[in-house]
Amino acid sequence: MTTLASVAAPGHSAPAPAGPFASALRLAADLIDQMRATDPDIRVSVSATDSIGPGLPEIRFLFHGSDRQSLASLSGATFSFDVPVTVSDPSPHLDGGVWVGGSVVRDGVTVLFRTGLHDPEVIAYARQVFPDGTGGW
Repeated sequence: MTTLASVAAPGHSAPAPAGPFASALRLAADLIDQMRATDPDIRVSVSATDSIGPGLPEIRFLFHGSDRQSLASLSGATFSFDVPVTVSDPSPHLDGGVWVGGSVVRDGVTVLFRTGLHDPEVIAYARQVFPDGTGGW
């Protein structure tokens, strides 16, 4: 059984690996389960990164769908996990759209949540609800 498979299915015959990156993968799976319980229509991609040296492992959640849907999913997830959220300045990487998101350290893992918005009405709403800034992400 591969390391990833044993992390994803720790009840099987191979013991679940230990260490910070394995913990990050388990945390990502737990957070996805929690998000799905409150938002069954959630569309999110997840990436996990381990660092060499003193840095913490990271898991990143990128929300997808229409601007309204992705902002609603991000808002629900970050509220549930008590993550401070901010709205970026217009980004040339998003053709003038903005990033909305935030980060938190949980169980020794940096957890990042974000989505990109393009709809001016949804961006205006996000700016009313969340402060401007980078939020550390």
